[in-house]
Amino acid sequence: LSPWKQGGAHDLIIDTKKSPVHRQHETSRKEAEDKSRLPAIEAAYTCILRELGEDVDRDGLLRTPLRAAKAMQFLTKGYHETIYGESLGWEQE
Repeated sequence: LSPWKQGGAHDLIIDTKKSPVHRQHETSRKEAEDKSRLPAIEAAYTCILRELGEDVDRDGLLRTPLRAAKAMQFLTKGYHETIYGESLGWEQE
């Protein structure tokens, strides 16, 4: 059976063991880490585009590496969150 048919996302439990201040500190730290890593990720996308034969200095690509880097950070931000959900077959430790 699909876990979504058993109760779905409303059964998810976000880790609430930490105080709101502690969670805010973690969020701020994560944002600072993301910002500090952004230039390296942007450079990697520039390198990828260049290796694909693109002219990274042309107008249509000037901001693409930065946009791609920000998008990747956004798409992977959930990797740093703790979520428990019995309906998904996960167990809270």
